[in-house]
Amino acid sequence: MGMQESKAGPLAPIELFLAKAHPAEAGALMGYLQYDGSGSEGYRYRNKVTRSLIVVEEDGSLVSCDKNALHTIAIYKTIFPKRKYRRKEKRA
Repeated sequence: MGMQESKAGPLAPIELFLAKAHPAEAGALMGYLQYDGSGSEGYRYRNKVTRSLIVVEEDGSLVSCDKNALHTIAIYKTIFPKRKYRRKEKRA
C-alpha cells in the first residue's frame, strides 16, 4: 500500500504529529491546515491563513516546517494587536 493509499486518509499523519508535538493546540491547528498532496518527501499541508507549508511522514514524524505553518489567528492577534484609528472628521 503506497503513501497515497493510506487507510486512515490524508489527515491522519498531521493529526499524529500534532498530537505528539502540540497536544493542547491540536484541535485549533487542525482547522487551519489543509491537505496539499503527497510525494516522495511525505504528506504536505498548507496553512489556510499564512499559506506556509508543513511536511510530515506517514507515521507523524516531521520532515519540514515553514516559519508560520503552525500559526493561527489567535497567535496573530497577540503579535499584531488591534490598532486604534482616529475617526474621520466630518467635512463641511
